[in-house]
Amino acid sequence: MNQPGVSRRKHLKLNTAFLAGLLAARNGWVQAADGASFAGDLDSLKNSLVRISGDRLVGIGFIAEQDGRQYVFTNASVISGHNKLVIQTLDNKAVHPKKIELSATRDLVRLLVSEEKALKLNPEIVADEVIGVLDYFRGATQNHGGIITGSSKDMIEINVAFEKECSGSPLLDGQFGVRGIANHLVYYKANGPNWIGTPRTFGYKLDDAAWYSANWGKYNKTYGKSLREIDEFRNTVYAIAQKWIKRPKAEIEFEGGLSIDFDRWVKEYNNMISDLSKTKSKGSGASPNEKIQKRFKESCDELTRVCEAKARNLEFLCEDKTITKYLRIQFKWRALELKKFGRFVTAHAKLHDRDRWM
Repeated sequence: MNQPGVSRRKHLKLNTAFLAGLLAARNGWVQAADGASFAGDLDSLKNSLVRISGDRLVGIGFIAEQDGRQYVFTNASVISGHNKLVIQTLDNKAVHPKKIELSATRDLVRLLVSEEKALKLNPEIVADEVIGVLDYFRGATQNHGGIITGSSKDMIEINVAFEKECSGSPLLDGQFGVRGIANHLVYYKANGPNWIGTPRTFGYKLDDAAWYSANWGKYNKTYGKSLREIDEFRNTVYAIAQKWIKRPKAEIEFEGGLSIDFDRWVKEYNNMISDLSKTKSKGSGASPNEKIQKRFKESCDELTRVCEAKARNLEFLCEDKTITKYLRIQFKWRALELKKFGRFVTAHAKLHDRDRWM
């Protein structure tokens, strides 16, 4: 479907780029489209693509028409935890939402607006169709090209790798039609002696999303902030753990401010490492080594308790009878992951049970 202001020549250029991506995909690999060329073709979409800010830039979205109205679409996780939102198109026009609606089944939010330049939804999913995920979080618009590999009731499977900042981008077909919305998650699990994160990139369908009007202040206070805070906790703790696991005798570099319990754990662990260095300089023997070993185990036990407490808080939220299917799934898998991390930390302590610390 032609977008207003997009010339036939520009459509031809875009379709040529998509054809090149399709041919590459058919040969077993997908190459991102030429960023500069594709960005030029997308100039006409700048008044339909938006950046969203809270106290800082938090994410992206787009304006599209659905049910005869225009909405800003993005992921609910993009704006969760932020009370004041400022939305601007890429050509710096302010967008003023009139109403907010959430999906009960997916990581989606739509905000009713009065904008003329809206993308058209094209929800029909075609296997092997070439689609693009846009990256315009920080600067110029660029495209990551790939193909649709499958779909379910809620989701679109794609073989496009993109960064978290692309969450909220439209999944565009060759005619600027919107097939769905991009989403990026990272799942963590044990891999031998390491704790590894694996990104998962996919799309959500926008039709049949069980939209409902939301009191954003109440929703955000009860669920949105909890979702954002737990993800900040996961990202920080896991990043520290990946370094700590490889170098258990090194001090942990962390400025604090995550949570009282975790900040305390880091401080006590670093005190242990500091005491270890002092003991080494005195040339002490087995007895001090046993004391450090005991403190190391206790430290691991404490980190496990901190993570399990976070998991219990998430499980408590799941008991709310009014919670949506989407939120229940989000809190449940994060709780399960934190519990698994706790067991991993316990195994890590056993792995170093016979270490010579002195």
